[in-house]
Amino acid sequence: MFLTQRRTVRYKIQKERCNITSKKRHLIRSKQERGSLQRRHNHQEHIAKITRKAHQHANLIHRCFIYKNINLLVRAFKTYVRPLLEYNSPVWSPPLKKDIILVESVQGHFTKRIPGLATMTYHSRLRLLNLESLEVRRLRSDLAFDYKILFSVVCINSEHLLTLRNQPHLRGHKYTLTKLRCTGRVRQCF
Repeated sequence: MFLTQRRTVRYKIQKERCNITSKKRHLIRSKQERGSLQRRHNHQEHIAKITRKAHQHANLIHRCFIYKNINLLVRAFKTYVRPLLEYNSPVWSPPLKKDIILVESVQGHFTKRIPGLATMTYHSRLRLLNLESLEVRRLRSDLAFDYKILFSVVCINSEHLLTLRNQPHLRGHKYTLTKLRCTGRVRQCF
């Protein structure tokens, strides 16, 4: 008969270094206030806001954990920071290169602060930590959302968003999508 020992690991969080303040949120009651807020709000402001919040959470993780275990830090990043950057991403996915770099910088700065990885390149750090770039994850969620629209998993009229290729003489399957021609900036990035 073999006896196994259980080993428990406890992690300490310094309370005095982790001051999290809560902000009261004001409700917008009238339709006019909501409409004016939506007109003023664009993707760049939203991306700047979520990246600022994600940087704060990532810095809080590095500040609060005394024990710098790489697996623990990566798990905390996946749990607390990455959902901020990926929530509802098919709606606000950044079309401009500068916005993509801004969103990707959150993960880049976080992985650079992990002990022993500061001198490595971004992609080699991702490979070592078994992480994917946020751009690849956004692309995967966009494709999953397109699938849900195409096969009516979500209640969105797909006639205005996705157009199936109507050329049966070409090779490929019948669900090949074609991109609609657009003249405005609104549909260009979809």
